[in-house]
Amino acid sequence: MIGTLEASGLMLEMTQRLADDEELAAVYLRAHHAYLAARADIGEVPEIAGVSAGGMPDRVKCLHAIAGQSLAQGRGVNPLGDEVVDELGEWWASGPCVDPGSPMVEERASRDGGPAASEASGQSRPVSKPQDAEDSS
Repeated sequence: MIGTLEASGLMLEMTQRLADDEELAAVYLRAHHAYLAARADIGEVPEIAGVSAGGMPDRVKCLHAIAGQSLAQGRGVNPLGDEVVDELGEWWASGPCVDPGSPMVEERASRDGGPAASEASGQSRPVSKPQDAEDSS
C-alpha cells in the first residue's frame, strides 16, 4: 500500500512542498528532532548520530519511515507522515492480512522460533529460558 504511494511520485511531490513551504519545512525539522529524541531514549548509536529516517529533515525519501513515525509518536508530530497514514485509509478494517491459524503461519512460527498462531489468538504457550539462563546447579 505504501509502496504504491511511493511509486506514484508522492515523495518527490512532498520534497518539493518542503522546498516551497517554510512552515511545513520547520514542522518537518521538528519531526526530525522528535525522531532523534525518541531513538536516544532507547539508546545511542554513534554511527548514525544526527541521522533520523525517511530523508528528514530536508527531503522525503521513505514514506514507510515517516508513516511509522506518525503511527508511533502520534498525529501532529510529522505532518507528512500523517498525510501518508490518511492516504492509507482504514487498511485494518477488513481484518488481518494473514489468517493466524493458517498452516503457513504455524510452520513459519515453529521454524523461526517465533510465537505460534495460537499465541496470536490469545492462547498461551509455555515459555522456556534461554540456554545461558538455565541453572547450572
